[in-house]
Amino acid sequence: MLFKTDIEFQDYSSLSVETFLAIKSIIPTVESKHLIPLLGMEQYQELQTAFDGTDPLTDRIKKLLDLARRVVAPWVAVYYTPKTDVKVSEGGVRRAETEKLKTAFQYQLKNFVDANRNEAMDAAEALLQFLEANAADYPLWRDGNGNKEYRKLFIKTATEFNTLFATASPHSNFMILKTKMVDVEDIHIQKTIGSTIFQTLKTKTTAPGGTLTDKETELLFAIKKAIAAMTVSAALPFIHVKMDEGLTAAGGSFGQNDALSSRVPVSDNSFSYYLRSVNDSARLWLDRIKKIIKDNPTDFPQPEAPPNNPITYKSLFGL
Repeated sequence: MLFKTDIEFQDYSSLSVETFLAIKSIIPTVESKHLIPLLGMEQYQELQTAFDGTDPLTDRIKKLLDLARRVVAPWVAVYYTPKTDVKVSEGGVRRAETEKLKTAFQYQLKNFVDANRNEAMDAAEALLQFLEANAADYPLWRDGNGNKEYRKLFIKTATEFNTLFATASPHSNFMILKTKMVDVEDIHIQKTIGSTIFQTLKTKTTAPGGTLTDKETELLFAIKKAIAAMTVSAALPFIHVKMDEGLTAAGGSFGQNDALSSRVPVSDNSFSYYLRSVNDSARLWLDRIKKIIKDNPTDFPQPEAPPNNPITYKSLFGL
């Protein structure tokens, strides 16, 4: 747990100092659910060990601790605040209010929870951006099991992905999109360019000191553009819903009544048009990939003919 005292917690939270004892039990849950997936277990354990130790914290640990706490504290408020509306005793469950201290209106509670959730998500974005920019200083994050498989991808960082397909929260979204990107590379891209070219590019882009020819660089850029669009197309239907206990699907927004006060659910038409636009972009870049390979047979020998791999809405939707 990355907070030892109420004063430490108060520096990062809008909750009162008096509530620290009540919220202490929530902090480990929040760290497990919302922080460890960002840091990876190896980096989290290093941070926790340094924080629990008696030696002075190094600058790199201080910076990471500060950013990690900014993620945890507002999430604690999100989990704890709804519980403050009632008191539970032997006599049952009662409203927690007095004549002078009235319970907040539901919209006020909702706005407070939503504001803390937004703050937590912004903090997660800042943490990931910091780690990516300073990866050399945090090798346990860079080389941890959480990132190991994804470093094999053609698009390796959120910053790079955002140059190919811009989103409002690139680092948080990249965390969500990476699993679908694996599917896109292994299922669609390898079929489109053939296993020989695929393995050649994969080896050169993952091996230390690997260099690309000019034509390979041109092809790889087109591949990355196609991957970005196809990944978004494949992921959108899954992001749009969430799977609850018992594998029950529900609309995937946040907040009371499962919707942020500032969020308007996208209409079916808008979603369909957006998905069609993304698919069209993917199709155009796939055509560009095939043309580059066809026009440069010396640079891209094909022992086997690339299979016909048309991209349709059905083939991408739900990949």
